[in-house]
Amino acid sequence: MGVDRHLHRGHRRAVGASGPVRALAEAVIGDRGRHHPERVDVDVEHDGRGLLAHGERQAANGSRVAEGGDRHRDVDPAVEVDPVGAVHLAPPTVPVRAEPQVGLGEVAEEEELAHLPQRRQADHVLHVVAADLARRGPGLVVPRQRERLLVGAVPGLPADGVAVGRDGLVERMHRSSVPCHDRYGAGVQPLEDAQTFVLSECPPHDPVSVDFVDAEGLVLAADVVAAEQVPPFDNTAVDGYAVIAADLSGADDTPVELPVVGEIAAGAHSTHVLQRGEAIRIMTGAPMPPGADAVVMVEETERLGDDRVRISASVDAGAAVRRAGDDVQPGDLLFEAGTAVTPAIVGVLASINARRVHVYPRLKVAVLSTGDELVEDGRDLRPGEIRESNRRMLAGMLRETGCEVVDLGIVRDDEDALESVLLNAAASCDAIVTSGGVSMGDYDVVKAVLGQIADMTWMQIAIKPAKPFAFGKIDGTPIFGLPGNPVSSIVSFEMLARPALRRMMGHRRLARPSLVAVADEGLPRRSDGKVHLVRVTAEFGDDGRCHIRSARAQGSHQLAATALSNAIAIVPDGDGIPAGADVAVVMLQG
Repeated sequence: MGVDRHLHRGHRRAVGASGPVRALAEAVIGDRGRHHPERVDVDVEHDGRGLLAHGERQAANGSRVAEGGDRHRDVDPAVEVDPVGAVHLAPPTVPVRAEPQVGLGEVAEEEELAHLPQRRQADHVLHVVAADLARRGPGLVVPRQRERLLVGAVPGLPADGVAVGRDGLVERMHRSSVPCHDRYGAGVQPLEDAQTFVLSECPPHDPVSVDFVDAEGLVLAADVVAAEQVPPFDNTAVDGYAVIAADLSGADDTPVELPVVGEIAAGAHSTHVLQRGEAIRIMTGAPMPPGADAVVMVEETERLGDDRVRISASVDAGAAVRRAGDDVQPGDLLFEAGTAVTPAIVGVLASINARRVHVYPRLKVAVLSTGDELVEDGRDLRPGEIRESNRRMLAGMLRETGCEVVDLGIVRDDEDALESVLLNAAASCDAIVTSGGVSMGDYDVVKAVLGQIADMTWMQIAIKPAKPFAFGKIDGTPIFGLPGNPVSSIVSFEMLARPALRRMMGHRRLARPSLVAVADEGLPRRSDGKVHLVRVTAEFGDDGRCHIRSARAQGSHQLAATALSNAIAIVPDGDGIPAGADVAVVMLQG
């Protein structure tokens, strides 16, 4: 997927290489003390320069052509191999397809190179990186491929740890999942791929049974079938008089006077069987008295004393009568699994006496900010300090998504403290949201700690803003690493975190409502390989169409301008959207 995939705890970053030569590297991977093959995947992608030595390629006629020796060559953008155990140098002259072979080695310190095969120099190991995994050092770097990186797995290393050669120790070969998307540039993936990956890692939680009153805002996990009829009896839809319709024939021309033999309020009932030539005063919702077949509205009547009424309108049988079961009959399928429970649905559940329902539970989501520079106590700022805002903003967005928010406050730049907070949050919450420290190459306490305790995927997504994004799990609890710039944080949450959280809560519709709008003004841009997500204000015009205008300031740090936007315009790579043209829009409400 072109992502930074951690399969092992204990590192956070690496250096890389770039250049015109495409190289395919073979790494022989083992783990001391184990006797079964371990899969090793590909990790961090970086820009930079690197060196290729001791390689060869296969010419068209089948002969081998040297590519190495003491001559250095540039190689493609690099990725990091996350070692499950030790990574030792593979023979440099093994031809792999028609591309040059690159040697890899485990390098803790430069002076240890003397113990590697053929006593190679530091620049023969592609690029020297400190790889002291015991102190969260970086892993090894190998060249990025146009298609995939080939790695091998061996059953274990010799006790003395000498390098593994090519003498049959490789038990299986497999390919890592790092296809290169040339359209987006090395190491960058389309938004759709990132969304698919994150959603695949966030299945719905197991359903729970709750009181129907507590189901509001949740999603049904099972169908709701009626056990009772609604309404439970014939009742009147209006205030008026219960009558026998035949008694009012011709009343439109000649009013009819009838004796009033009773009165029925809502919640009461009458045992009197209505006879021809009688009327009973009745209130909306009250049960129809036996014998009556219609109700005439009070507006068509005139009360004559205490016991008579003059009626000046005729009615048909059944007029203003709501029959028993007219809304719901026993056995009716009222709501299917996957339906979000609205206040109206709560009312229906009450009307059919569905006291408990099965729903997907509301998520408890922890949100935190990190950094010594953050201030939230209202005092004057000192040099280098900023006021904390992302956490408050994200907490509100989580509540709007339907989550219960656990505000963990500000955690200072202390790895031990942050590790403790994150582990406790993972144990007590259903998900964690952080912002900042997810850019490639950044050193940040969050990134360092997550590299230690979580199975993380660090992504570069072909969108602007919100290119960097991280997703992973701490003991099975999802953690969403959003960019630190506030606008990027909003966009990243909307495009990646919110749909995943909604899926975990059982929603079927994961994305915000989208539509095709008219750009009342141009949305210019330059081609850069990314989809631009432009914050806009949207409103419906007299023509019945949605019209949008840019929120002006589009910097990823300019939250004030974004705060009044209510939609995101999807502007594909190219020259932008001209005024008057159609543009796809994602609404930020609903």
